[in-house]
Amino acid sequence: MNIATLNLLMTELTYAPCPVASSGEYEYELAHCLLSFKNAARTDLLSYLGSALARSLVFLCQEVGLTQVSGKDASVYLVPIPSSRQSVGRRGFAPASEITRDASKLLPSTYPGVSFTVLEALRPLYAGEGTEVLTGRAKGSQKQLGQQARYWRMQGSLRVRQPALSWAGRYLDLSGRVCIICDDVATTGASIAEAYRVLSEAGAYVVGAAAVARVQRRSELPSSQFISYEI
Repeated sequence: MNIATLNLLMTELTYAPCPVASSGEYEYELAHCLLSFKNAARTDLLSYLGSALARSLVFLCQEVGLTQVSGKDASVYLVPIPSSRQSVGRRGFAPASEITRDASKLLPSTYPGVSFTVLEALRPLYAGEGTEVLTGRAKGSQKQLGQQARYWRMQGSLRVRQPALSWAGRYLDLSGRVCIICDDVATTGASIAEAYRVLSEAGAYVVGAAAVARVQRRSELPSSQFISYEI
């Protein structure tokens, strides 16, 4: 695919507490590329998906006024939503992390005075850890759950990832760091809400979130901007 028509969106998801940008709706070619990359190991599609996420990131930065938020020669940290251990074990990689790393390579030319760094700051809850927040958690796959069930399942499901030398007192300090949450697909904003909570409680300043695609509900009629790009 040489030409991709991206429908850049700034939308309000049900549970997301921050601005969310996406490069298009989760349908047709974009959905096919994401599914092929995630479930069929089509790594040749990574550059396309990374480019799409980069468009979302640039769009988000323009909408929130990145220069006013970060200032000159500042650092902005791109924090991908982590995959579960089961998912990584099945696929062999974490989709959001891979796409975010690829997208980060395209951003310096857009904002030469800003350093974009991928920061794996989040991890899923380990089995047996924080069991009090798991009581009554909805069962079944994420795709099979409704909006509220998705939201309650994500509550308390993420933690700040600590480096291997945390036992020696070297902890990940997020205080004052400007962060953007990154994901492959945004649906209700439940995952973004949980990531936002964890990062904010750790002292980070979350500008917003960016995704490759978002699941469009038929009842929504968000404003959109259609732009054609050569990928």
